[in-house]
Amino acid sequence: MKPAFRLSLVALSMTAGLLALLLTAGVFSLAGASADVDLGVSVGVPTHVAADALLEANVAYSNTGPVAAPDDTRLTVTLPPEVQFVAAVDGANATLPPDEAEGNTLTWRVGALPAGACCHHIRITGRVAAGVAEGTVLTHRAAIDSSALESNAGNNASAAVSQVCDMASSSKRVHASEVMPGEVLTYTIELKLARR
Repeated sequence: MKPAFRLSLVALSMTAGLLALLLTAGVFSLAGASADVDLGVSVGVPTHVAADALLEANVAYSNTGPVAAPDDTRLTVTLPPEVQFVAAVDGANATLPPDEAEGNTLTWRVGALPAGACCHHIRITGRVAAGVAEGTVLTHRAAIDSSALESNAGNNASAAVSQVCDMASSSKRVHASEVMPGEVLTYTIELKLARR
């Protein structure tokens, strides 16, 4: 094989390799460009709730990515079986019933969320069933999703718990009638549970 021909083959191979590398980089770049939506959700509930009482779950959702989330973005909240849905309002305190409800699973079609959209809220009021035993743990779950490829799907679901505990009153007592500066005081805090 002549050296000139061999040199041409090497140059052709290098050109083909470089072209393949550029095409691969372009594909990854395109894939990365569509992965800039970053939906997130979190649930806040009271630590303790009473049986046969109202509780409020605050569900916050956002799109902190640099690209808008699509129109099919939806938020799903699942209330514990012991809690019955009463009402929901948005961040401006306007009534916001779910678009779909199947048992304790409630879904809102929140639509397109702009890039960098944060601090959206839905506050959900529910009623705890009357016969729920003290100590029962109530788990509230929320999830947000869309058809978009996301850069971080790890924040698309959240859960929070409340414990059923009827607190009627509390009292605090110190175990000293007189005290000097620098002395240590011991307090007793007593919580009284409501009995039905």
